[in-house]
Amino acid sequence: MSQENVEIARDGFAALARGDFDSFRAFLDEEVEWVNPPYAVEPGTRRGPGEFRDALGRMRASFGDVQVEVDEVTEAGADAVVVSGRWTGRGTGSGVPMETTFSSALTLRNGKIVRYQWFRQRAEALEAVGLSESD
Repeated sequence: MSQENVEIARDGFAALARGDFDSFRAFLDEEVEWVNPPYAVEPGTRRGPGEFRDALGRMRASFGDVQVEVDEVTEAGADAVVVSGRWTGRGTGSGVPMETTFSSALTLRNGKIVRYQWFRQRAEALEAVGLSESD
């Protein structure tokens, strides 16, 4: 199941990279939770595909044509993966370029993402799934 979860994560992020939320939504459980850390611009938990889409929409409203690039997908046990990469875009008002790295801890069940935890650092995402950089 873990290799299947890696492929689900890759395919889901490929849909995000194309800007295709409808295809990405197919990878989300109806009860999916998107959890932002306390240091995020919008900390806290969003629930369901609708709130997930709204959060992505706010990011696109702030940074225009936001792009996601995945650098690495790490198997993290039977039901989790860590996805690391970067978001890029331009401030819609300022035109200032934006690039930020991310690592997300994804928990999957029955082929669907049930929890999406976003972090700035890979070590944080690994810790969220019970691993460390040395594992």
